Formats: sequence, C-alpha cells, structure tokens
Amino acid sequence: MLGDRLPMDVLPTEVVTGFERHLREIVLAQRERGVVPVLATYPTLGTAANRHLHHLEFLSEREYQFEVSDLGLIDAAAELNDAVRRAARELTVPLVDVDAALPKTSAYFADYVHYKDAGAELVAAQVLAALERAGVIADPSAMTAGRSGAVR
Repeated sequence: MLGDRLPMDVLPTEVVTGFERHLREIVLAQRERGVVPVLATYPTLGTAANRHLHHLEFLSEREYQFEVSDLGLIDAAAELNDAVRRAARELTVPLVDVDAALPKTSAYFADYVHYKDAGAELVAAQVLAALERAGVIADPSAMTAGRSGAVR
C-alpha cells in the first residue's frame, strides 16, 4: 500500500493542525449548545523507551496504521495528545490526562490501544476524579445504575 514510500516517523504538521482546529470547533459548537465539554488524552502503550519490549503490539497496530513506523505511532500519539492538552488549556476545558496517568506497560494494556481490567479501572478513576474537580458531577455518591440527574 505504501508503494515505494517508507512509513513516516513523524506525523505531518498539517495533520496535527487540522486535528486541533477540528477539536476546537467541536468544543465551541458544544458550548453554544449548552454542553460542558470535557477533553481527554488518548493513551497508547508505546514509548520510545519501551518499543523494544512491545514489538508485537507495535506490529499489530501498524496493520491499521501502515503509513507510520513505530516511531511514527509514538510521535502521532504525543503530538495529538499535546494538541488536546493545548486546546483544553486555551479554551479552559476540563482535561482528563489519561495518557499521563496510565503506565505504559502490559499490566494495563491488552494491546497497543486497548486496556486490560487494571487499565480500564485506572482510566475510569481518572475520568471520575476530573469530572468531580471540574464540578461536572453534581453528586458522585448519587451515581448508581439507573439513576439520572447526577450529572449536570
């Protein structure tokens, strides 16, 4: 599919710029509708330091992201998550920095992007804590199955 081209090690700037512009548009449009936006970073298993430990996970992910190399996967995650952080900061939107909170180990990831139970539990705890800090959740103790009205 790449032909004579090599997979990219760096995500093109215009891709990051377009992603961030679109994200900002979504946040502003939701605010106009009265929605309280909350942004979250997207954790992945890969880092430059651990890529030699997770070769199969990288290889499996690249079946879907064949345009980028292992380094490209790492760069894309970092650049796009930085764009989410910038947008949250500049638009004063609550941020759940799940990428920073989730350890990049196979104890938390089943593959390159999907969590094991421990990862899902940590992600859920991070989201809950961020929603509480932002005041988005009116009464966390009222959050039970089937109850409505606990989220503003």
